[in-house]
Amino acid sequence: MTRVVVIEVSEEVVSLSWSALVAEYPRFEQFVFGEGQPVTGTEWVAESVRAGADQFRMPSEKSLAQLWLYSFCNAVVTPAVFLMVEFEELPSLDFASGSLSANGFWGSFSTASLASSQEESGASLARSIAPLIDALSAEFGVRPAPLWAIVADGLRQSALEAGNASFDPAAGVRVAAALSTGFAAAAPGEVPAVEYQAIVDGAFLPVESAEDVTDEMYVLVRRTSCCMVYRSPGSGLCTSCPKQDATTRDRALMTLAEYS
Repeated sequence: MTRVVVIEVSEEVVSLSWSALVAEYPRFEQFVFGEGQPVTGTEWVAESVRAGADQFRMPSEKSLAQLWLYSFCNAVVTPAVFLMVEFEELPSLDFASGSLSANGFWGSFSTASLASSQEESGASLARSIAPLIDALSAEFGVRPAPLWAIVADGLRQSALEAGNASFDPAAGVRVAAALSTGFAAAAPGEVPAVEYQAIVDGAFLPVESAEDVTDEMYVLVRRTSCCMVYRSPGSGLCTSCPKQDATTRDRALMTLAEYS
């Protein structure tokens, strides 16, 4: 059994990091300091999913549940991962270690607890997310495998996005690899293998490790999961969606890298 090691630090010190993160990336404010109802356990999950029914008008609750998990990961995982990459913090992704809240369809999370390593933080996320995935599967009939793939992709993409945004793509790859290692070790099933690529001088290059990355590169991961938002009326496929035509996807990713 993996032993969880959580290091308690001054809440004032860690809160300064969250505030600095939000100051640099205002879009994270609602996900870090959002006003919502504190939640524990899983009883709140179904209600939170259904809170998005009118907004997204998905053809089935099954698809809505998959979109909810994608949105939940963006809200509670991405800000913490940005802290790891850009601010060199180690926030725990054990939901019980901090403040997890739900505000309708959306969630927020912050913590004053640090994990012992990035690997441990990834493992904590796997243990924390497992009951939520079980609840989604039981209530909405979604297979666990695509849900685990959504979380794994979200974890990696968050780290790479942070690395690209801070002009340190190698740091993004290092954090993505460490988080993914811990996450895969603690997940109950097989997590899809990851394929990193870099865009440089208008070409895609394979990336085996952070040592392959230079500052002028834009690094991305080939997603294996789909958030299902394209099933919402008026929405299309995401730029990096695996359902996207490969040529169209690669052209769009090139454009994204050029203007990022």
